[in-house]
Amino acid sequence: MIKLAEDPEWLLKNIESHLEGGVWFGNVRYNTTPIYCELWADVNPRVHIFFHNTCCLCGKHLGEVKYLIGHHVFYSKNSCCWYDESGIYYTNLNAKDHPTKDYCIGENPNYFVILCPHCHGTTNGNFDNRKYWADYFRNLIDTKYGGKCYLTKEEMINYEKTGITA
Repeated sequence: MIKLAEDPEWLLKNIESHLEGGVWFGNVRYNTTPIYCELWADVNPRVHIFFHNTCCLCGKHLGEVKYLIGHHVFYSKNSCCWYDESGIYYTNLNAKDHPTKDYCIGENPNYFVILCPHCHGTTNGNFDNRKYWADYFRNLIDTKYGGKCYLTKEEMINYEKTGITA
């Protein structure tokens, strides 16, 4: 049976055991649980539907792979609930080798893509690798999708009724 990526509890419990040939350098480590914001459970399925359950790098669809991962482009698992009074967000891309929060996200920290386990593994690692992929995905979302990377709640309701995305 294929587990859907919309089941975040399953993903959190099983992602490490399904990665092949490497270690995920995100914040799922050594049986710890990542801290996702309270809105992620609502946003994650809308990201998957927006990208048609297709990996944004290799193009594999759910079914060709066991599951797909909602990836936070700027590596902050709480970006859905992130609030900064200045309105400009900075991060260290959650990289242990780079403690200084000097990567400027800008005004919108809510950038997400869908990745298969293999492609997701390539996007982690040290700060320079994460910076490369954050820049790559920001550019992809801004140029190909006009800065949009998930369905609105209204669009999701329409999709659930009709099966059609805008």
